[in-house]
Amino acid sequence: AAMQALRFMWTYGKGQIDADQLRGAMRLLLDRPNLADLVIVDLARWNDWQVMDRLMTIYESEDYDVPSIKRAIVRFLMIAEKANVEAGDITENQLAMAQKHLAHLREIDPKTVSKAEKYFFD
Repeated sequence: AAMQALRFMWTYGKGQIDADQLRGAMRLLLDRPNLADLVIVDLARWNDWQVMDRLMTIYESEDYDVPSIKRAIVRFLMIAEKANVEAGDITENQLAMAQKHLAHLREIDPKTVSKAEKYFFD
């Protein structure tokens, strides 16, 4: 229910709640492995690139060793990689970090990355 409320406020709240506060509240839901893949998708849609390091920790955590979560993390990084620096969607440093993390995942888990790339739609 909390995730639905955050999504509703993001879409229809017309700025009543600051976007950074909504992102922060959504990040809290990453602590729940049963919601993590859905949360990661929303954080990518909301251009919340601050969680990249945390997602890399989650990727290697036993509690989150679920294919859908791993694919969501790969897709998150792919979306970050395509984000527009000039439009202010991502910073140069965040873009470089996304590229670095994605390259690392290609090395340690090429099968998952390949599957995520195969079914990735812009």
